[in-house]
Amino acid sequence: MPTLPLVFECGFEDGTLGAFDAETDTESKLSFPHYSLLAKTMPYPTAVPYRGAYAMHINLALGAADAYVQENTGFDTAAPGLVALRMYFWASGLTMAASDRFTIAILESAGPVGEAAISVLNNAGTIQLIFAQTGATAVGATTRGTDLIQNQWHCLEIVSVINAGAGTITAFVDGYQLGAAITTLTNAALTQARFGAIDIDVGTTAGHLLFDDIAGDTVRVGPLSRRFSDQR
Repeated sequence: MPTLPLVFECGFEDGTLGAFDAETDTESKLSFPHYSLLAKTMPYPTAVPYRGAYAMHINLALGAADAYVQENTGFDTAAPGLVALRMYFWASGLTMAASDRFTIAILESAGPVGEAAISVLNNAGTIQLIFAQTGATAVGATTRGTDLIQNQWHCLEIVSVINAGAGTITAFVDGYQLGAAITTLTNAALTQARFGAIDIDVGTTAGHLLFDDIAGDTVRVGPLSRRFSDQR
């Protein structure tokens, strides 16, 4: 069970990057809109924050430059150690060329070097979520994947053991584990985390992404037990 309070938690409820340390967005495609603005401007009835009044939104049609928020301390983990990254993710209208891929969440060591990541891939016409050590890891034995259902919120979680030669990555989607853990990884101490659209291929020309309720801890976080609280 996770500790309370969590080591890191952000739901963008102040309409800004909130608890995150920095934002990179040279093409102005990343924002933190109120649900009323999403309801007026998005052509998808499910395009509302997962919980609360705000979410992070990225419009991929505005360019291929990276757009992300960065956390410099909340996910830091020395070896040997364990870190969990949990977030809610929604996507719709994705237009991606075959084999196009971009990263939506990544834990990084100094460099930066990817140590655990979640990416979106057009796998021969099927849009998939891929969990791996980096957003460029070839799909195969060292990745875990599942088809991405668009227009629907998903709880995505990575639980990673940081340890040279004995590191692991365990992937969860909507509370269910994807296969066995990826094992025998060599990974270094984590120094930052990024969430957004990173390393976008030029063939990816459209799509809307929403991020909400990003959390981190030293044990698995898991999905929220209730989407909406009893108190208003």
